[in-house]
Amino acid sequence: MKLITRPRVRHLTIAVIGAGVLATATAGLASADAAGPTTPVPGTNCTVAQAENTLAVQNPAIYQKIMKYPDSAQGLADALALSPSDRADHWAEVHPLDADNRQIFLGVHGWSEAERNAAEAAIDQAAETCQA
Repeated sequence: MKLITRPRVRHLTIAVIGAGVLATATAGLASADAAGPTTPVPGTNCTVAQAENTLAVQNPAIYQKIMKYPDSAQGLADALALSPSDRADHWAEVHPLDADNRQIFLGVHGWSEAERNAAEAAIDQAAETCQA
């Protein structure tokens, strides 16, 4: 009995090609979802980088807290790339609590509800008032 037959080789070849195509497609989708510095901020003439710079000037404490962590920095960029109504829906999502019963917001642990609300308002204001 032959272990390697033409039908088995064909099936293995198709499986390997399929896995490669799936991996390539998944990597493309993951990179397409993340906003970058040149991503436009909907409803403005600004890019994400320009809105982030505006936030840094208008509210340096919130900007610095967000930028301390790569996940939260990417979360800020992704939020700025949303339309104002989509961003409002995003802010309305439930934010999980950490072990100290404080909120996790933009990937950063330890936000009180008041701090999170202030950060949301500051980010929205930066998006609305940034200058291209």
